[in-house]
Amino acid sequence: MATGMDFENTIAEVEWLKRIFALPDPRPLRPIDREAANRRHDAMNASNPWFRLWKRYGICTRTESGSSRPYPSPGFLSSP
Repeated sequence: MATGMDFENTIAEVEWLKRIFALPDPRPLRPIDREAANRRHDAMNASNPWFRLWKRYGICTRTESGSSRPYPSPGFLSSP
């Protein structure tokens, strides 16, 4: 049978782990991390009709293969 001390240690360890996982990751994002985040975002919004319209006709700033449009030129939004 577990003693009261075992439960206290387990609770302390769980609280410690919660604090560790709450800290931000100090490592810089790599291109593969950004691509994975983009894929998760696209999959999450795939059934949204507004997202599908944006994906098909909107300005897409992603430059990887499969993006709807390449990044626009710097003068894209300037008036003629």
